[in-house]
Amino acid sequence: MLSTGFVIALLLIFGFVGAILVLDKFEYLEPYGLDVSGPFLMWKTEGGKNFINKLAEKKRFWTNYGSLGLIIVSISMIIIFFLVAWSAYLATSIPAEQAPETIEILALPGINPLIPLWFGILGLAVAIIVHEFSHGILARVADIDIKSLGLIFVVVPIGAFVEPNEDQMEDLESIKRGRIYAAGPTTNIILALVVVLIFSTLFMGAISAREEGVVISGIVENSPAAASDLREGEQILSIGHERIRNRDDLNSVNITPVENVEVETLRGDSEHSHSITSGLVVAGMVAGYPMERTDIETGDIITAIDDSTVKNYDDFSELLDSKEPYEEIKVTYHSKNETDYEEYNVTFELDERNGDAYMGVMVTYLGVTTWEVDMIPKLLSRPYADAENLQDYVQSSLEYIALPFLGLSPLPEEIAELYTIEGPLSVLPSNSFWIIANSLYWIFWLNLLVGLFNSLPAVPLDGGFIFKDGMKNLVKKIGLNDDKGEKVSSAIAYGLALAILFLLLWQLIGPRI
Repeated sequence: MLSTGFVIALLLIFGFVGAILVLDKFEYLEPYGLDVSGPFLMWKTEGGKNFINKLAEKKRFWTNYGSLGLIIVSISMIIIFFLVAWSAYLATSIPAEQAPETIEILALPGINPLIPLWFGILGLAVAIIVHEFSHGILARVADIDIKSLGLIFVVVPIGAFVEPNEDQMEDLESIKRGRIYAAGPTTNIILALVVVLIFSTLFMGAISAREEGVVISGIVENSPAAASDLREGEQILSIGHERIRNRDDLNSVNITPVENVEVETLRGDSEHSHSITSGLVVAGMVAGYPMERTDIETGDIITAIDDSTVKNYDDFSELLDSKEPYEEIKVTYHSKNETDYEEYNVTFELDERNGDAYMGVMVTYLGVTTWEVDMIPKLLSRPYADAENLQDYVQSSLEYIALPFLGLSPLPEEIAELYTIEGPLSVLPSNSFWIIANSLYWIFWLNLLVGLFNSLPAVPLDGGFIFKDGMKNLVKKIGLNDDKGEKVSSAIAYGLALAILFLLLWQLIGPRI
């Protein structure tokens, strides 16, 4: 089913396109420097040329900037190429039902479900504008004429264009041409770093949790939690009379299983109480391992192993650690009929994984998956606080940019209300604070995406032209003449571009074969 926002966006776009086509037909747009190209409205301006010419007067600064850009793009080119190759490799092991859809590959606000419409439009517009204007500045530094420039609209500004004189570009020496190509991705990456610094230090450094606790991120089907009115995004404060400050507290709840307990939660800024059946719930089973071959189902409550009571995850883990691979065990569990839970027993032989006894089951208390409420301020204001080596830094970076995949950017209103704003920014209304914070995050996210993607060594991307010029210089050094060198470098560049296109498409195709 299409979301309301998506339908509104489509209506706005169709209405906008219809209006500009009518206005263009009656020649109302041309006097204002406006032109229609397909569904896009293009505004061309001479004032923009003067602005670029003014900025380009600092030639020494921009020449050094372009040279730095070549280094940044070269490093980014290697990183993003290996990330694409690695993603294509991982695609071979992804089940077809978990494979990404085409709309999830396209970074288009309102189309890609991960990218919010208005924050996405803002972030993408900023990314394209600074990208194109950076090309224009470096082009003028190299005395390349700009044929046209301006903004591109679809209801709102979604980008910009700067069109340099292509003939002059071809005649330019490769190092100067490379600086022009590198300027766009470099500015995107540098802007992303500046914006994320503001976002992390000023904004995320200003928030703290109202209460300690864990936040519900998921609810297991057919579990006690699913039978209650608990919701994703609620913060668990206590279970029974036990205060839950973190996941360690949740993993060690000392309550007899299959009893009704009161769970106190914070939903937004209001407290709620829920009556739920206690116990450690089966959240899923691993294919090919012993538990899958039993009658136990997702949502059942494990209450004992070899007649030793299992009250919580710590009990379960300790009992399993005491067993040997291929040892026979008895698992007592409760399964719900129409009204009540009934007790059952099942006996089976454990399997082995990494030298330890393994039954192939995922369990969670009450049937909820959670994250600690201080994860957001810690992850976003101090992402590298616990990093000790390169792997930790990479892992922390990936977690930082993964918020959209976790449904946490933009932060849902009910989760945002779990935090208070402190310091100078507390003068802002909460809604304004989070609008600015989410805008900054998406400007960072989409600038980083545009910068890295355009660094790929694939023509017609900026990185592709830089790579092609590099190949041309390399083959020239090994003694090939200009004509043959052009053919060889072009063949390598376009061959690599096709290989990268295949790797990108493989992420869609591979899991489905």
